[in-house]
Amino acid sequence: MKKLFVWFGLVTWSFSAQYYYMCGGKRVWLEKISEEIPSHRSIGSVVYFMGADGERVGVSKRIIVKLDSLMNLEAYMKKYSLRLVRKYDFGNMFVFECDSVLNALETANRLYEKPDVVYAQPDLIREWKLR
Repeated sequence: MKKLFVWFGLVTWSFSAQYYYMCGGKRVWLEKISEEIPSHRSIGSVVYFMGADGERVGVSKRIIVKLDSLMNLEAYMKKYSLRLVRKYDFGNMFVFECDSVLNALETANRLYEKPDVVYAQPDLIREWKLR
């Protein structure tokens, strides 16, 4: 019986996806609440998640990245199949687009771990709250 319980737990754990993004050096966990849906904005598709704080968050195919230097920019674009959407005039800050929303989350997390990346975060869509 104990083996069955452990096996069931492992199977359940392996099929449940863990989504997160890095913010301020901490993981922000997300629970997926929708499939990829077309957006009315020019950002393409959006997937909605529930944050740990109970807030609904939309994630697009875009990621925002700031680099220390441009030395590895082309290598990152090629390795992660990134398409340049915008380069900001200040600093080495860019907006890239990935092929899917879930790939954008994964790519932002992988880039965040690189030593020459100041930050990498998915482009988040949050609801406005009036005070």
